[in-house]
Amino acid sequence: MECSVQHESKTMKSEVMLHVALRQIRNTPSRTFLAIFGIAMGCGIFTIISALGLSGRDLVLKEIVHELPLDMIEVTPKNIDLGILKFNAGTLLGQSGFGEKEVKRLESLPAVTKVYPKLEIPLPMGAQGGQQLFGRKLYTDLFMTGMDARLLGITPEHMNGLPQNVVPVVVSNTLIDMYNSAIAPSLNLPQLTSKSLNGFQFDIRLGRSLMLGQDGKTKVGKKRAQIVGASSYAVKLGVSVPIETGREILAEFAPEKGERYTSILVQANHPKAVPGLAKQIQSLGFSIDKTAQHTSQILNMATGFASLTGLLILLLAGLNIAHSFFTHLEERRQELAIMHAMGMRRFTVIASICLQAALLGTFGSLGGIFGAYLTSFLLEGGVAYFLPQMQESLGAFITFPAWLHGSVLLLGLSTAVLGAFWPAYRITRTNPTRFLG
Repeated sequence: MECSVQHESKTMKSEVMLHVALRQIRNTPSRTFLAIFGIAMGCGIFTIISALGLSGRDLVLKEIVHELPLDMIEVTPKNIDLGILKFNAGTLLGQSGFGEKEVKRLESLPAVTKVYPKLEIPLPMGAQGGQQLFGRKLYTDLFMTGMDARLLGITPEHMNGLPQNVVPVVVSNTLIDMYNSAIAPSLNLPQLTSKSLNGFQFDIRLGRSLMLGQDGKTKVGKKRAQIVGASSYAVKLGVSVPIETGREILAEFAPEKGERYTSILVQANHPKAVPGLAKQIQSLGFSIDKTAQHTSQILNMATGFASLTGLLILLLAGLNIAHSFFTHLEERRQELAIMHAMGMRRFTVIASICLQAALLGTFGSLGGIFGAYLTSFLLEGGVAYFLPQMQESLGAFITFPAWLHGSVLLLGLSTAVLGAFWPAYRITRTNPTRFLG
């Protein structure tokens, strides 16, 4: 019985505190508006800058640099750098690339989840066809690598839908972009997309090419191939096939060459494990492709500096709230003294003031998030109107992760509460008898 009474008492006290906080907000509309506006401005700028930074980073790394996922590292053979020239150390010893020994060494590392080797297919070959797309038959030299089908996006449905004895191939997005920007305009050929290439078939001439000629140790033959998609994992200037298909082609046309891997993709169990794993890989005598890593670091720094702007505005909003509450509480000293004299505890008075600030912070944060969404809508609309071609490729290029909403709400709330706590603490330390009668 006593516990239920205490619970009801606490509930009533909370309701009274909430009622008092809402009343104070209504009674000071101009001060309330300025406080909410300051928080909304800081939260809105922080949200839109963070969203732009994160979206821009993903766009640059995935679409322009074609960076691997954050938990993936590309391991390459050790190079000997002589300034102007750079040599593969294995090539000088009569070997190129990696073998199963190196794959097993990388698999044994503690932070490694999966290893994906890229199979080298060192055969002279060319691609012949194109009558369906270009109106005439064309020929070009071709390079090929074998990779895990899952990385290339080749599903069992793709394999089952292929005609018998047809090789599934995947082209790189870089190759499509190079063709559309350089080759198609100069030769007056149609533009291509990954979707328009799906299902396109051509012949692969194995054992002979214009650039490499004919290898006496390689069997000459022909295979029918079909494009089943495009992937950033595919070899940039050529085609990639499932690694099992690559092994079959090697076994059929050059069995004496054996299997070698040009590079190995190593997947870590968590993105945070990547720096330590990279050091372990380098300690084994391997190299790591650092181009995308450096790009990622530069973009992260730019995003961090831009987000600092929003945080500084939030800090200014917090100082504005602190100053506003100092002034407001100075005007309410007598009222607070009366509340204190009537039995209201000092902690309750501080909690009531902080609750009022929390409401202001919540309203301001929600207003800032709404403003960020409105800004992104206007930016994307402007891009769609003035740069329609870019908008088609980018789509909705500003994204707001779920964690960003929570972070902004927490920042706005904590800024407002901290801004109000110190004035409330200072005011309630004064002896209430100074302001009574």
